[in-house]
Amino acid sequence: MWALGCIMYESMCLQKAFDADSLPALVNKICKSQFEPVRGPYSNGLKLLVRDLLSLETTTRPAATAALQRLARGRVAAPFRPKLRGGPARSTLYRMDISTMALEAVDSMPTKTQIRQVSLSSNHFIAVCSSGEVFTWGENGQGQLGLGDTHSDYCNKSRFSKYRNSPGRVESLREMRIQCAAAGMGFSFFCADRGTLWACGDGGMCQSGEGSKLVSPCLIDALFSSNVLEVACGDEHVVVLCEGGGIWAWGRSQPFTIKPQQIEIPNNVSVVAIRCGPDASALITVDGTLIAWGVNKHNKLNLAKRQGFFAREPKNAYEFIEKPTLVKGFPARVVDVTIGRHHTGVILETGTVHMFGRNSWGELGLGGLGPQPQPCAHFPVKGLLQKTCLHIVCGEGFSLASTAEQELFFWGSKGVRIEEVEQNKNEKWGEKRNGVSVHHLVPNPSLVLRLDSSPSSGISIGISGLVADGRTAMLLIDTVAIRDPPPTANNRTPTVSQSAQLATRAKFSSDSDPTAVATWLRREMDEATFIAHRRNSSAGDLPKPEKKAFSAKEKPRRSGSLQRQQHGHTVVGVEKKLPAVDAPPRYEELAPRSQKITKSTTCSIL
Repeated sequence: MWALGCIMYESMCLQKAFDADSLPALVNKICKSQFEPVRGPYSNGLKLLVRDLLSLETTTRPAATAALQRLARGRVAAPFRPKLRGGPARSTLYRMDISTMALEAVDSMPTKTQIRQVSLSSNHFIAVCSSGEVFTWGENGQGQLGLGDTHSDYCNKSRFSKYRNSPGRVESLREMRIQCAAAGMGFSFFCADRGTLWACGDGGMCQSGEGSKLVSPCLIDALFSSNVLEVACGDEHVVVLCEGGGIWAWGRSQPFTIKPQQIEIPNNVSVVAIRCGPDASALITVDGTLIAWGVNKHNKLNLAKRQGFFAREPKNAYEFIEKPTLVKGFPARVVDVTIGRHHTGVILETGTVHMFGRNSWGELGLGGLGPQPQPCAHFPVKGLLQKTCLHIVCGEGFSLASTAEQELFFWGSKGVRIEEVEQNKNEKWGEKRNGVSVHHLVPNPSLVLRLDSSPSSGISIGISGLVADGRTAMLLIDTVAIRDPPPTANNRTPTVSQSAQLATRAKFSSDSDPTAVATWLRREMDEATFIAHRRNSSAGDLPKPEKKAFSAKEKPRRSGSLQRQQHGHTVVGVEKKLPAVDAPPRYEELAPRSQKITKSTTCSIL
């Protein structure tokens, strides 16, 4: 069953469950069961099944019968979606108006390219394409756009002369094949596929000296000998993940220094992902644990201990966490985390969402206003328990989450200025004071967008990215053209084999059929070569070859006997009837071994 778990993991993630450069390191990972959590639009039950199959404890691994029963319960949970066979995906970037939930496409972006990542700060934006090209726009006073200057789109000397409204390609990074990027307050960082780190903007954050400006990306020499895998930025700090799990960080805010320093990780665990908020940072380890440090006001990092009556610690003792600390108590592995200015969202491998921090405007999705019921408690968002969430962002007073069903949910404050709402937070909903209404608050997750794709439209559409900073939110949507199935030759009527194949596919795609299998097996059946055979056939039902009639001149094949017709008992070609004799014994014709039929519950092979 452990080997079955490895096979299922590789099929779902397209990578090995346990992989290392040396045999001792591989054995160590297997013995400690260190593997990355399963990501992607899979059901919660399937993710939990893979986790249980790879468990170290043999008692927690399900038997074959139990595993099949768990799969059978979730067979028709998700609708069948055909495999995309069209060309490459095309991405469209939208800016969302939080007050009206309207989407506005970002102009001047390439129309025939796929955007891999979007990063934004409070004043500028970065888009990284799958081809390695980088586009930037927004505030350019420090040269953080990396376009070689600090000018705007316009030639006039207005107060907005440092702002670029249209995205521009960073030509100096065109040959670097950038894999990821991060935006901070007046600076930008880029990670190339060769493991090098590039930066532009504020010279103090870019290691070129305080007071200087880098208008074009320059190499960070301090990490030249390290293979950089990922970079993340806050308002005034930078965190870098290097090969082997090493973490480097620097910045102006506490507890960082302006020079890069390596961060000590608790228990020396291997880190696979890094995340940064405006004033805090988080690490995700290979075994799905969460490590965080930084500003913990409103307990947004969930690191404040319970305050008892005899507690000696002051109430503000945990408002700032200086060293990386393990966040405990999650019921499943952590796959993603987003840190906002006042609250934090965590996605587990089961697809559920956990929220921590301030809840003055319903941004935690608990169904009401006010703080969490208990410190360090883990309460999932009830409105999303039946959904598999893929993305979560935490803005200024609101939260957004996208699901595997291509749905977008919103909760929190809808565009009302927080300063005005704070004056009326004790009033009832719907009452007005000084022309300000508080009925714009949404304390429970509310569906604001759903993307539907049908094979008849010829286009598959889905949400591939979601980012937010402050009151700005951006949505990344990918579209793929689905190729039509190949027509039959000369548009003729389908043959018996093709008709049987279509009937078999219809059987496996029927939700009402109790023998229907899971989506992944249906896809395998669609791609498999079909060999037609007669349903419910056996060796005795095979068509018998016609018997050959011998003429009078031909010699009988069996010596000492005559070949007689079965009914007339006459010699073929002779009119005179002979007295009836005993017919030779009949030999039953058996099917050759090569034609023996083997039946299975999932496929049939001739």
